[in-house]
Amino acid sequence: MGERETANLIDLPGLYSLDATSLDEQIASDIITGKQAGIPKPDAIVAVVDATNLERNLYLVTQIMEHWHSGRHRSDDDRCF
Repeated sequence: MGERETANLIDLPGLYSLDATSLDEQIASDIITGKQAGIPKPDAIVAVVDATNLERNLYLVTQIMEHWHSGRHRSDDDRCF
């Protein structure tokens, strides 16, 4: 980011999958995938996961990475860490 650039951070409710099963999960999923009206697609996503249940938590990270690289996400920077 340049000297005068700003960033908007959105803290979303916890979820384990982009396949939502509740309203709060649906809203979080829609924001991550750029489907939420009035909110632009994210330029970056920081996924914080609990290491005590990696199988469950890394499923969401995998879904986010697949979405990011699938072409459904607009970005000039194709890096995903």
